[in-house]
Amino acid sequence: MKILKISAVLALLAVSSSAWAQTSIFAEFDNAKKTPDKIKVFSDTIKDLTKAAAKVNSIQGIDRIEKQLGESDFRYDLFFKTSAEEISSKEELQAKLLDYQAARQSLVDSLTVWRSRFEARESFENAGIFLASQDSTYRAMYKLSNKLSITSQTAKALEKLKAREQLRFAEVQSKYDEACSAIQVDPSLSEGFEALESDYIELKSYSVKIQQAQYKPFIERIKDYLLSIAAVTIILMFIVMIKGQITSAKQYRDNMKKMQEQFKKKDNEIPSI
Repeated sequence: MKILKISAVLALLAVSSSAWAQTSIFAEFDNAKKTPDKIKVFSDTIKDLTKAAAKVNSIQGIDRIEKQLGESDFRYDLFFKTSAEEISSKEELQAKLLDYQAARQSLVDSLTVWRSRFEARESFENAGIFLASQDSTYRAMYKLSNKLSITSQTAKALEKLKAREQLRFAEVQSKYDEACSAIQVDPSLSEGFEALESDYIELKSYSVKIQQAQYKPFIERIKDYLLSIAAVTIILMFIVMIKGQITSAKQYRDNMKKMQEQFKKKDNEIPSI
């Protein structure tokens, strides 16, 4: 509770400080009598907001900067309307305004980029939390699907379960897609993608098994079981056969090498005339 109170106080101080800064800037503008000085006030405001934006680390911070920029823009529009005639007659003032507008646009572009990154990070984190939280739910649904597939009397209940799972997995897929999109915006998020993807693959596996669940008579279940054993046996026999062929080929190669060495040895033993 103390930490929350301290955070709240700091937040209020930050807002109060920001409001005071804005009031100070506006007072400086009102006191400025010359147009160049008024333009400088707006330019200084953009510089201050740019520095503040560089320290922001949340979407709320971006919102605060954009609000202050909006207030500055409102006053700038009033100023420009009342000073348009003077500005249009002096190239120096036009140049200063062009510099101001370029700095402002740069700030707006930066805020857009930072906002997209913060939103991407938030979306990625939320996706990771959601996928991790679905493990126990999917385990329970998988066990229930096995129980409901034992008898024909529970076939309807099984179909309802499969329909619920489809809706839930649509959300799982949506969160996974959001995480993938977030990485496109902020590649640094890829460091935590492996764990998130592992959760997604596991949920996808459960989903497939749940959707494949269906009632089968006891005889068919026995037949499927025997076929699975036969398939495993065939695979093992194939592996043993391949291993035997590799061993035979290796042995044949070693024998040929030995025969060549013996022939060379006999050739060297033949006496020369």
